[in-house]
Amino acid sequence: MRVGLGRFGKSAAIALAGLLAGVSVASAALPPYWQRTREIERIAGDSRVHDALNGSLIVSITWTGEDRYEVRGEDCVVTVTIVDIPGNEGIAGPRNFDLEPGAPQCQ
Repeated sequence: MRVGLGRFGKSAAIALAGLLAGVSVASAALPPYWQRTREIERIAGDSRVHDALNGSLIVSITWTGEDRYEVRGEDCVVTVTIVDIPGNEGIAGPRNFDLEPGAPQCQ
């Protein structure tokens, strides 16, 4: 007995293959909410950010655009950039990144 996919089955198989190919790439990163949560936690605990703020307490961390945050201290503001760390391409999981604090602007 010969079993075929039929006219609609073949189209469905091609669509499923395309979808699965996209899933492996899409699952390589966390959903935006969880990725930003990881970034904010790292910023809040990073000694370089605290040094840039001259040791003052962090008042706010604001996402200002793709891979950029504005971190406000009591007397200073610093821009922190998220920088990719190469490696693990094609492997599902959270993004590997480092922080790059900019020059502080203090009052």
